[in-house]
Amino acid sequence: MKDRKNVYYCYVTPQACAQNKYFFAILNGTISQKIKIFDLRIINGKLTAVTGVGVELDIIKITSITGGTAVTPVAADGGDPAASNITCVYTATSVTAGSTLFAVFTNNDEIALTNPNSEHPQNILPHPITCKKDQGIAVKQITNDTAGSFGILCLFEVIY
Repeated sequence: MKDRKNVYYCYVTPQACAQNKYFFAILNGTISQKIKIFDLRIINGKLTAVTGVGVELDIIKITSITGGTAVTPVAADGGDPAASNITCVYTATSVTAGSTLFAVFTNNDEIALTNPNSEHPQNILPHPITCKKDQGIAVKQITNDTAGSFGILCLFEVIY
């Protein structure tokens, strides 16, 4: 694996499912840096029994974020500076959406507590996504379902 510098974790605790919900959005706000998103994981957070259905989550390019609850990126290396001019939120009110990069199809059944090793989330990005000023991505639920919950883990690198 490449030795990366200025790496940050952004973790969103599991949020209840809802159609057209933005589970996560990240946006680079300055021309003096780029962010490279190299790991994105969808984490099933349902621990109690639920009758699950198929869920579509779209990964979309964005150019702005409105509202939402801020998430503070945490540096992987304690010696790195705090991430600045990067907006990370969950449950954004809206985003200015561009192209859909791809969709992830999963289910929202409870995790299998008898076999917890079956639930290790995998990186869903086939290739890192580089975001210049006013560029980012969002994870949006498309399907009409409210059962279950998902968290998001995003790892990104700031390139100066």
